[in-house]
Amino acid sequence: KDKSLKRNNKLVKYILTEFTKKHQDDIVIDKDYMTIEHLISDQGLSESSYLGNLTLVTPQLNAEVLKNKPVVEKIDILN
Repeated sequence: KDKSLKRNNKLVKYILTEFTKKHQDDIVIDKDYMTIEHLISDQGLSESSYLGNLTLVTPQLNAEVLKNKPVVEKIDILN
């Protein structure tokens, strides 16, 4: 796994939070509470860490609902 990807966790949360605030002004996001979810499973490769593959979700949603489901199921759940 590419461990350098983990170092950017705070930056990625900030970018995703600001993007969401700009495009969805009807929600409030606490980036310190949220976790980063890879829509396509993270294999530790940079390809799975593109911003377009990442979203912020609650820790509970990430651990209990999304888990390692296929990307199509994750998108259905998140919509």
